[in-house]
Amino acid sequence: MMVYTDLIVDSGTTKTDWFVVRAGTVLGSACTKGLNPYFQSYEEIWEEIGNVSFHGLNVISADELSIDRVYFYGAGCVFDKAEIMREALSSRILAREIRVCSDLLAAAHSTCGHEAGIACILGTGSNSCFYDGQ
Repeated sequence: MMVYTDLIVDSGTTKTDWFVVRAGTVLGSACTKGLNPYFQSYEEIWEEIGNVSFHGLNVISADELSIDRVYFYGAGCVFDKAEIMREALSSRILAREIRVCSDLLAAAHSTCGHEAGIACILGTGSNSCFYDGQ
């Protein structure tokens, strides 16, 4: 029986956190260098994705693990730069669906849910927005 999982990625310019999740449970995680298509080429991003090594995935065998969806939230992932990230991810990860969105949208989703509000990122790079709930 195949076990479908999601890959949720939170990437800034400094570091990237990767989480393999099934039914709300984290099965494995990894941390790599930051990925930002404004400052890195497709080749550099592609190479770093290849360095991901997950910890904790011994709970299921490798042949049972299949990534269903990838949710990548990253710094610099807007407009045409998001497509660079999507192409690099899809060349390394076989998944039914790959979504690439700005890290600011991840902050808005986690802070506001489906309600309007203000979301901020305060880190190596800082940003803020008014989120309309959609």
